[in-house]
Amino acid sequence: MKPEESAAGLIVERLNLEPPVDVQALLKTAADIQILDWDYDVDGLVVGLTSARPKVFVRRNADRRRQRFTMAHELGHIVLGWHTGAIPCHTSRVPRWLVQGHEAEASRFASAILVPDRFLSRIRSTPDVGGWLTDLAKADVSAFAGAMALVRGLPPGYMFVVEMPYGPEVVSSDGTSIRLGWVDGQPDYRALERSSADHAIVGHQNRRVRWYRFVEDELLPEVDADPRTTAELLQHAADRCGTTPAVVNGVIGYAANMVAGADEGTLFQTMLFRIKLRGDLQALLDDPDFRCFLARRARELAARRLGNG
Repeated sequence: MKPEESAAGLIVERLNLEPPVDVQALLKTAADIQILDWDYDVDGLVVGLTSARPKVFVRRNADRRRQRFTMAHELGHIVLGWHTGAIPCHTSRVPRWLVQGHEAEASRFASAILVPDRFLSRIRSTPDVGGWLTDLAKADVSAFAGAMALVRGLPPGYMFVVEMPYGPEVVSSDGTSIRLGWVDGQPDYRALERSSADHAIVGHQNRRVRWYRFVEDELLPEVDADPRTTAELLQHAADRCGTTPAVVNGVIGYAANMVAGADEGTLFQTMLFRIKLRGDLQALLDDPDFRCFLARRARELAARRLGNG
């Protein structure tokens, strides 16, 4: 977890914040606020970050949910002690949220304040991705900001495409290598559908949101009683499927590193997802020895990391 997300988490816990967070009242505890009309391509401005009480200016002629995000964003600049000076903030055009440095940090802080981790844990407690979006509406953030929050902490294999007036914006969980392609100048959604284990289109916060799950929603198998070693299970599966243990271990090792510290169930799903992406390893997916091997390896890695922690 990044420092700015940890800082937001501390505020959420200390103040027991629950969506929809009254972000304007929260900002007023730290700064003086003025909401003004202007035509500049700036959604907010904070000045006096080193003073006892900074001043925050917010554009009035902006979408209400954008204003909420802007206020949380400016609060991030105030709370994060290494942000200094006067900072103009552009949150209206999505890619500007994702620039490096202080702006990206303030946006991550805002996301963690408006959509807290404990709220995410509750709404993601079922495998119903469409249901996540339905429950997410309570946070009262834009469709894109909500998608950015939803993928926080998810294992590889999830993608959300928010249809914006200027084109699709794609948000994927870390480690998801599948990308939205284009055919004749149009987004190739059919290719994503063919590659996914599940997908749907839902209406969310006045936008169409397409979601895709590229990893099988498969639970970690029960502990097996097979007398063979983990290495032997892999060798037998690899021999039948025309590959080598070295190739398989390279793929699942990369997957495990992407979700360092994850529990055994997440490790299993993530490693399975990476195998699914490899066309030359598809035969492994139907091999019972491989499923047994992968479940064991997930448990072994989780136990090893727990012991090292």
